[in-house]
Amino acid sequence: MSATNTHRVWPGLPAPDEARVAQLSPEAVSDGFGEDARKGLAALADRVRAEMRSGELTEALAVIHHLRAGLESLNPADLEPRKGLGGLFDSRKRRLKAFRDRFAEVTRTLAESLDDLQVRVGAVTRRSGVLEQLWTDIRHGVLEMDDFVAACLRKIAPVQATEPGPAPVLHPVHQRGHRLADARDAGVRLLPQVRVGQNADGQAARRLKMACDAIIEWHHEWADNLGVRALGVKGPKKQKKVAPDQARLITSRQTVLAMLDAAAREVETARQRRVEADARIEAARKAI
Repeated sequence: MSATNTHRVWPGLPAPDEARVAQLSPEAVSDGFGEDARKGLAALADRVRAEMRSGELTEALAVIHHLRAGLESLNPADLEPRKGLGGLFDSRKRRLKAFRDRFAEVTRTLAESLDDLQVRVGAVTRRSGVLEQLWTDIRHGVLEMDDFVAACLRKIAPVQATEPGPAPVLHPVHQRGHRLADARDAGVRLLPQVRVGQNADGQAARRLKMACDAIIEWHHEWADNLGVRALGVKGPKKQKKVAPDQARLITSRQTVLAMLDAAAREVETARQRRVEADARIEAARKAI
């Protein structure tokens, strides 16, 4: 067996802390040697899984669908009076008033949904910070575990002395060292999965924020076009006599719907990436 295999060195890891390794005494090793470090790493893996399984993205997707439905209910074509006999009792003025009333009603509901979506975006953004701290803690745990591995696999000869004839028996200290090395290696495999979750969340949060900004811009543009005051805007009332630009209204609505669709696709992608990462995290957790 090569020295590298015997010592279970993981390429790329910093060298063990020699001063700490020298203080560790694996000669009287038991299943408790390095156990606190192993349990700490397992607990971190559990926390990563809990964070990756939280439901902010699923909730954000539901809000996006609700926002889309509200926007689709406002069709600028409804501003146009009916043709033929039906148009005798119809008018642009009546249509505009009804459309303004529906716009006000829908936007009040959309404002609540928008607030909800912004809360979800904030939660996704904060989770990235939590995952960053977990990544740092896992890295520290991996390095701590590596010191225990080095203490086991360096200080004691790998094979116990046996009577002539029987196959050599791996020393209990080395057996424990390899168990701890398995846990350490699983911890190393956790690190890129945390980054997968962070990257997926970051891209989804960026798209969601863009969609939120687009909805706010849409609301103000439509309010101006319809001659009404936007929600939250103080000042004189808008002029009552306006001729809404239907082409502008349609273009504005199509733009925000496209932004919502892009956000929904990114959220779906992020959810799928997290599901795939969760499977790898679960496999690493079992190995710890």
